[in-house]
This record gives sequence, structure tokens and C-alpha cells, in this order.
Amino acid sequence: CVGEQECASAETVYIDLSSLSGPPEALAPPPTPLGASDPSVLVLPIAAHVDELTGAPPAWLPPGSQCLGAIDVLRFFERARTTSIGGAAGLEVLRASGVIVVVARIENFVFDIGAAASSSTAPELESRTKVVVKGRRVVFEQQVVDPLHERVLAWGNVTCVCVDVA
Repeated sequence: CVGEQECASAETVYIDLSSLSGPPEALAPPPTPLGASDPSVLVLPIAAHVDELTGAPPAWLPPGSQCLGAIDVLRFFERARTTSIGGAAGLEVLRASGVIVVVARIENFVFDIGAAASSSTAPELESRTKVVVKGRRVVFEQQVVDPLHERVLAWGNVTCVCVDVA
């Protein structure tokens, strides 16, 4: 990329889960869970309703099992970002003032299918978000955590930018 031009790139690793007899080894070591007692961390409960999960259950789970999917994680990340800036009302206040917030980059996104599948019976998960403001950029360090075992199932950093539309 040169100058002000925006570029998009991604590294994707695919695993054929149908050929595995058990959870795959994690592709990256999970981070330490963001502290639920840290006042700078927004903690939101996630009620993972079976009928809204999009993940295909891995072969090592019993037939009929449901599993968290990457799309679910990204949806939970989006809900946490919206909540952290005041929800729909906060977004409307920004829009009315001539500013919109857009996702500019998702970095270091990892979804640990093995950990997610082993937590598939967890009645509730948590979305944990830490926000760092850097001028017109807002960086969200985000995780989906199984709070019962303090295990991080997915994590990533989402950078949003505030854009003047007036």
C-alpha cells in the first residue's frame, strides 16, 4: 500500500474438522483472559442460545450438538463495541453530530474451535472488551470467555475510526 490508500489483507488457516477425532491443537496460544474485575474492561454476559449458533459441530461431538462459530463470535464482538460507546443511542448521538464509526481493521482474530466445542455446554459465556482511544481511532481488545473455566475461546483486536460525514 502506498500513501493514504487503504489495503486489506488476511491470513486464513482452514482445518478439515470432519477428519479429526478430537479437538485440534490451538493455532496460537490463548491470551490471559481480560480481568473481569478490571474497571477498564467491559464485561457483557452472552446467552448462547442453541438455535442461533452458526458453528457446524465437529465430528467428535455427539450427534445433534451445537457449536459456537466464528460468525457468532464476530456478532458478539460487534454487540460489545456498540454497548461500549453507549449502544444504539450513543451511535445516534454521534451520527447526529456528523460522525459515524466504521470498522477499519480486524487484527489477530483467533477462534479456538477446540476450546469452543469443549465449552459448548456452557450455559453462559462472556464478552470482555478493553477500549483504547488513539485520536480518531478506537482500538477494541476483545475476547469471548468461558467464565466458569476462565478460558478464552476467541480473541482479536478491532480498530474503528470516527469519520466526519458532514
